[in-house]
Amino acid sequence: MEFHLLDPLHDPSPPSSFIDFLGVEMQNISNPWKIEKVLFSTDVGANSSHLHLPKADEEAHILTAMNEEMVTTLQTLGRTSWLMVRLVDEDEGTVYDGMKLTHYYSTSDRYVLNGAWNKICKERVLQVNDKVGLYWDPAEHALHFSVRQRAFREDGVA
Repeated sequence: MEFHLLDPLHDPSPPSSFIDFLGVEMQNISNPWKIEKVLFSTDVGANSSHLHLPKADEEAHILTAMNEEMVTTLQTLGRTSWLMVRLVDEDEGTVYDGMKLTHYYSTSDRYVLNGAWNKICKERVLQVNDKVGLYWDPAEHALHFSVRQRAFREDGVA
């Protein structure tokens, strides 16, 4: 490994790979939320008990961080079974064990998180147009969750 000292007087811009490295690292530290999703009525409606996760986001940001066995299990089980996961509410410090992550490939090719989702919606007073963030922590084998932004409410609460 070779190291070079940066001399801002003679070379004011560091190598692009160094900038790229810093940009990626800083982004990971400041914003771990790999998936940010605006909630729809299908996610938080009175009859909804699950969170729809876009396939592209799920596969790019969550499945890539899971171990191979979990990915294989999730992708081969289909809609009749699920992968049990832990959901950690970063804002409240609440842990929900036994959440079910399912891949519905036969109907709409999407991922769905259910289990205690309806309870979370009620406890956190989640509504349409709220934005939530999610990321998979491979060390904890857990999906982390946070309310990133509240939608405008008629009562003025945001």
